[in-house]
Parts: sequence; structure tokens; C-alpha cells
Amino acid sequence: MKRKLVMKLLAGCLSVTMLSPFSVWAAEPSQENEMAVQAEQGVQEEIEAPQPEEEPEQEGKKTEDSAVLQEQQPESEVSQNVEEKTQSEQQPEEKFGWEIREGRWTYTFQDGTTPKESFEEIEDEIYYFDEEGWMVTQWQKIQGQWYYFNDRGHMLTGWQYLGGSWYYLDAKGKMLTGWQQLNGSWYYLDSSGRMLTGWNWMNGKCYYLKDSGAMAADTWIDGYYVDKSGAWIPGKIKEEQQSGWILDGNRWWYRHADGSYTKSDWEMIDGKWYYFDPAGWMTTGWQLVKGSWYYLSGSGEMLTGWQLVKGSWYYLDGSGAMLTGWQYIGDKWYYLSGSGAMLTGWQFIGGKWYYLESSGAMASDTWIGEYYVNASGVWEEGKQSTGWQQSNGRWYYINTDGSRAKSTWKNIDGSDYYFDADGWMVTGWLKLGKNYYYLKENGAKAVDYWVGTTGVGGYYINKYGVMVADSTYSVGDTIYTFDSNGLCTGKEERYVRVKDKNGRTYKVEKQFQTDPQVGVDVTEDEFLAAAVYAEAGNQGMPGMTGVALVMLNRMNTTREGAASPYPSQANIMIYQAQQFEVARNGALKKYLKDIDSSYLKNAKAAVSEARKIIDAYNEKGTPRQVEGLTMPEGKTDFNYMGFMTPKAFENANLDWEKTEAFTYMNTTFYTTWIKKR
Repeated sequence: MKRKLVMKLLAGCLSVTMLSPFSVWAAEPSQENEMAVQAEQGVQEEIEAPQPEEEPEQEGKKTEDSAVLQEQQPESEVSQNVEEKTQSEQQPEEKFGWEIREGRWTYTFQDGTTPKESFEEIEDEIYYFDEEGWMVTQWQKIQGQWYYFNDRGHMLTGWQYLGGSWYYLDAKGKMLTGWQQLNGSWYYLDSSGRMLTGWNWMNGKCYYLKDSGAMAADTWIDGYYVDKSGAWIPGKIKEEQQSGWILDGNRWWYRHADGSYTKSDWEMIDGKWYYFDPAGWMTTGWQLVKGSWYYLSGSGEMLTGWQLVKGSWYYLDGSGAMLTGWQYIGDKWYYLSGSGAMLTGWQFIGGKWYYLESSGAMASDTWIGEYYVNASGVWEEGKQSTGWQQSNGRWYYINTDGSRAKSTWKNIDGSDYYFDADGWMVTGWLKLGKNYYYLKENGAKAVDYWVGTTGVGGYYINKYGVMVADSTYSVGDTIYTFDSNGLCTGKEERYVRVKDKNGRTYKVEKQFQTDPQVGVDVTEDEFLAAAVYAEAGNQGMPGMTGVALVMLNRMNTTREGAASPYPSQANIMIYQAQQFEVARNGALKKYLKDIDSSYLKNAKAAVSEARKIIDAYNEKGTPRQVEGLTMPEGKTDFNYMGFMTPKAFENANLDWEKTEAFTYMNTTFYTTWIKKR
């Protein structure tokens, strides 16, 4: 097993293909000592702030994006038995994306252009490309403002520890200077952007900035008082003996009211635990206390739970003690080495092989590549695998009969995947026949999906997974135009807004403006007859009358000013956005133009009959009933508001009983839109 794992690791390492900038290396910053001053009573001596440089210091080595204290940690007592299996994904060649040339990165968009002198958002990260199109890193002065980009090229924001100093970059990446109020505290950033600490003179006043950079206010600092604005008040000296935290040089101790202090022991202060060494100094980092290891933050507070220290994860229980060995944490099993570091990958523990995921959680009852681990997490040698398999960073699929999926689509867990002639899962663009498909990075076929830019300049995959080309296509309330290559070249609004006779505004299909008009080309009943024939021309007289009555029921809901989602006019009701497909696909327009044709005779008769039914209902309260339509048992009034094919009703997952549904021929009528739970 061990030899087999090593061979697979070597094979995986040899097949790595670089697709995008990565591998940011980081060094840990050390905690800055606080600047302090000693002031004599009655003497004001100006303390010079550090002289700012003209620009932020460029780093001589790569650093982390956030500070991690360099602390002593327990020496590792055991080493991993097996190297972690790694797999490097090899992506198929794409038409666009990242490219490295001469050790520098460029990016090419779908249309072949390369960004220059511009910020670009790519895969949720902001990059900047210089005048030659190279991706920049480190400090950059752009249009008079300083920005910082890490070794991946990502523009950083917020607090960043760079070159031994703290800087603050706003939400747009710009380096801030001067006084800044951040998260409720005031900070001072000098002209080079560095956060100041300790005593500093600004505009004739002296301020104290804590180790965190936050300005102290309305408090005593080493016997000197700063007011609510943070300014030192000369001459105001604290006469009584100071108790509480005392800073001596760059070390802290805690003095009790009686002048005593804790040594070689724990003490809870303001709800937090601290440990003091034999001399009484507050400790930080790893501390061995009575046989157990504890980790104390830079401010001395004892930490618990998961903690990332110098690149490794450790778990500290509720008492703060570091755990080792197998631990059940949050419904998952983890293995912590003798040094406390959480292990990942394949591990040989107690004579058995286990696989620990990147999160450290033990895998169980699953396949890891071609290896199976049982419910206890133990590898079962010799068990044949089926389903997804990975080899050298590429995926393939083994059917239940042991065969490999090749040259075929396969639906797996609700998503469609395509496997090439060799059985490898395809990603990116795929052409089959005349159609183009797009397979996402995980291999799943894209549907209703923009590739590249959203809108003009991008490509759209329709609900069937096929790229739209040489046509117009509606997405939401917008109609997009695509050229023969599938590139989106234009867009326009899909709907127009009109008011009915009751003054209510509705969104309607654009055909409302161009199709034959009610009151000009046809009467309202002729318009309804054309719509009825388009929707139910093959449903017989009962079916057409029922459809006509549904339309009149919708129009009738606005009588006497009642609130209704439906318009009171037939043409607005039929053309209402996303209501009747025949209003969008041209069928209604055809029958409106043929309104005098004899084949529409029965549709006109159906509308006339439906009119009689609705008039009797409005005038006398006569229950609405259609001869030939049998409603559910006990129902006497045809108050139905919708209809569709039985298959469409099933796909909509509507509740048959709650909607009082019934079917006549190939039409299912329903009263309201209620889905099954």
C-alpha cells in the first residue's frame, strides 16, 4: 500500500499543469514594540514621529496578507508516516484565460483582447494590468493612489501587515493616510501609509496609539492622562498608585490594588485567562504548564478551540489545553500528532490506513480515488471501485457493470456530464454536431448560464444546455441578440408597460403593440376567440368554452375596483408578461389575421357561451357551469383561473386537491397556484 501511494504521488506531481497564478509564500511578521516616552512634570518635550518615506516600502520577501505572531510552539514528537496524496488537475486547452510568458502573467478575454492599464475582476478577485498587459504585484502607484497586490496578483483591502508595518487599504484598494476612524477606533497612518503606535505628536498635540494602533482616549498611560479627544493633558499626573496592567519596556505585568502581582500561575482578568511567568511577566505563545501545552495570543489571552499557528492547526479544549491523538470534534474525527498539529491526507495510524480530508476530518464509507475506506475510516484493501475516479488530475466514471463511460452523456446526481472517447470527463467548450455546449470546471453541463461576460460580449447557454447563436433569446425581462458565433451583440427590454381601463399598470409582451388591435382590427370577443382557438382549438366545444371562461374569470376579478393581478381588458390580459405562450410565439397573431375564417366558428361560439355564463353569474349569482365539463365532486361553481396540459401541471408540482384541479381531454383546469409541500 505504502509503495503504491508513493508511486501515485510521483505520477500526480509529474502531471501538474499551471493554469493560473498561484503559490503565495508568506513569512510571519513579528509584533512591533510600542513607542513610549517619559515626560517630566511641567516640561513638554516634543516626541518625533518616525519620518515617513515617499512611498510604501516594497517587501524584500513575500509576506502573509495578515499577521501571525511568531511564537514558540511544542517540538514535533512524531512525523507523518505517509506523504499526503495530492492530485493536480490538468485542464483542457481553453480559448482564453491566464497565460505565463517569461515568468509574468497576462490574461486574454474571450474576444481575444488583453487588458492594459486597467483594473479587472476575474473569478471574484481584482487584478491590475500595466501598460504592456502584465499582471502587477506588490505596491503600485496608480493615478496618484497606492494599491497593494499580493503575489497572486489579488488586490488587497482592509488591514495588511506588509514589510514589517501595518497599512489600511479601503474597499477600493486605496492606501489611506492621516487620521482614520475604523471599526469605532481612531488610527493614524503616516504619509507613507504606515500605522503608528506609541506616543506621537500631531498638529501640536501628543497622542498615544496602542499596540493595535487604536488611539487611547480618556485614560491614563504610564501616569499621563489623555482626554476624550486622545490628546495628552500636560501637568495632569496620577498621584495614586496605579493598579491593573503595567507596561514596562515592551513587557506587561498586572499589579493588584495592594501592589502584589501573580507569578508562575494563571489569573482571570476581565473574563479572560492569562499566565504569568516566575518573574510575574505576562506570557504569550506556547506555554507548557503542569504537563499541558497552552497557547496565549499576542495580547496574552488564553485561546481555545481551533487555532492556526505558523501554518498548522491545533485544537485547544475548553480549559485551553492542547489535545493530541484521535479527537471527536463537532461530529467529525480528527487526528492530532504528538506535537498537536492536525494531520491531513493518508496516515498510517495504529497499523491501519486512514484518509484525513484537507479540513482534517476523517473520511468514512467513501472512495478516495480507487481506494475505499469503510465506516470506521479504515482502508479496505482489494475492494473494487465504481462511480467517479481520478487519475493524474483528470476524472473518469466507472459504471456499475465495471465499464468506463466513453463518448457519451451521463446524468450523475442530477447533473449531465460528457466523457470523451477515452473516457475522460470534459470541461470547457464542447462541440457535438452543430451544437456547442459548455461544461463547467466541475464537469457539469451549464444550463441558463452566461460564459465569460454577462450580457453583451458574452455567450449564453440556454435551458437545454446549447449555446444560443444567430438568433434572439429572452433572459428574464431582456431580449439579447447573438451572432452566428454565439457572441452577444445587443440587448433590448422584453416587455412594455401599459394601463388598463381601471388605471392599473401591467407588463405586456411587445407583440401587444404590433399585433392586430382590439377596437380597430377586431372586437374583444373576436380577440378572445383567436386566443381560445390558439390555446384549445383541438379540445372540443366543452374544452374551448372552459378555456374562454377562465379568461373571462380573470378579467372579471377587477369588477367594482377589486384588487387583482389580472387586467380587466382581454388584450392586456392575454399579452400579460409570461402568461400565454401563444401571445409570444406568433400563433395568436396568425388567428387574429384569419378572424373571418370559418375554422374559427366554434371558437367564437365558445366565447359567446362563456359570456352568457359570466353575465348570469354577475347579474344573478348563477353558478358558473360548462356543459360537458365535470368538476370535482361537490364543486358547483367554475371559478377556475388557469389551465395547462396535464404534463405541464405535473412538472409544475401543483397540489391536485388544493387547486381543485380536473382534466378534460388534454387540458387541466386549476383554481389557484398552490404547490405540493
